[in-house]
Amino acid sequence: MTNGRGNGGVKMKIAVNIHCLHPPLTGIGHYARHLLNILIDHPAVSELVGVSRSGWHSADELREIIASSEGYQPKTQTAQVKPLLSAARAVLRSVPGMTQLRGHLRDILSKYSRRNKSTSPAVNNREQFIYWEPNYLPLPIDNPVAVTLHDLSHLHYPEYHPDERLAELKVLPEVLKKAAGLITVSEFTRAELSAYLDISVDQISIVTPAVEPCFHHQSDEVCRQVRSRYGLPENFLLYVGTIEPRKNLNRLLHAFNQLPVNLQHNHPLVIVGALGWHGEEFESTLSEIDNSNIQQLGYVYSADLPGLYSAATSFVYPSLYEGFGMPILEAMACGTPVVTSNVAAMPEVAGGAAELIDPKSVDSITAGLQRVLQDSEHRKQMSMRGKKVAEVYNWHKSADDLLAVLSSFQ
Repeated sequence: MTNGRGNGGVKMKIAVNIHCLHPPLTGIGHYARHLLNILIDHPAVSELVGVSRSGWHSADELREIIASSEGYQPKTQTAQVKPLLSAARAVLRSVPGMTQLRGHLRDILSKYSRRNKSTSPAVNNREQFIYWEPNYLPLPIDNPVAVTLHDLSHLHYPEYHPDERLAELKVLPEVLKKAAGLITVSEFTRAELSAYLDISVDQISIVTPAVEPCFHHQSDEVCRQVRSRYGLPENFLLYVGTIEPRKNLNRLLHAFNQLPVNLQHNHPLVIVGALGWHGEEFESTLSEIDNSNIQQLGYVYSADLPGLYSAATSFVYPSLYEGFGMPILEAMACGTPVVTSNVAAMPEVAGGAAELIDPKSVDSITAGLQRVLQDSEHRKQMSMRGKKVAEVYNWHKSADDLLAVLSSFQ
């Protein structure tokens, strides 16, 4: 596919839903953005455009969205309007049946937009485009669609999702059975999706996330600068990810609090990530524990992440469930020993290079942290193995895998 030969040399026209590119980017947003960065100039792609609930977006618009730190910003939501829209959504969510009504209205408006903008010069010959949906639920357009599912956490942990999202995902089986192609990000998720839809695993493709070239072990000077910028000590434990219940940070806080006092003092826990859904639960536990050896940095510039990973003594990721777990790869690529969960896709991604713990056991998390922090030789071996595992994952290979799927029903 790299040379555009996957379908007799015919180049593809691809449309992609850009809503996941709205900042701050989550894992799905980063996944889509990395792939689009490659696809937009790929020799097998003649045109790459965006679609959203407000219509179609030209290749030039999409290029600006991918390149901009502002990501996708719906034109209707100005700085003055956004607070009002957020307040209105909060009220409407409390009205019985409003989620379903909102979905119907969205579909009607999308179809109306499609009919009335069909002559727009921004994107011509729309019926020729293959539609890639990177985030579960495709928009109601008529083009053949390949849907990417990153996990099935809404089935296993519905309590960790907003009611609105759960209501939307009720139609997922019906939507997926109509899709021309199904994509997941790991063998684990493929097996789960196969059982969920009662279809063969052969009908599901895998397009994994990967590691950006910037994620590699940084120099001592870079590490010193990033520690100075964020007021960090020489040694510390690091977590990177959205702060939400599924990430299991409450148990991590209690597990860290159980470590010997000298280990806590010499290796404080640094939490990096924006508050997500029900992030207030984490803040409540953090306040309750009141441990001065725990530091919360919030959402940091992505350019600082390689330095943060490299400067950390160990990276900890005790999530209850992941369809993949990109931060695990990023940390290993930087040579940082990883402590992560022994469930879902995390052992698959870690590839035997991480210290695995039971995420539902505070004692197991504590024991895993203690072993890694106290055994320098173990950390050294984990670092070397982790780098080799991370080298297997490459965004260009992933982009070619995605193109192979899309070209199969061109």
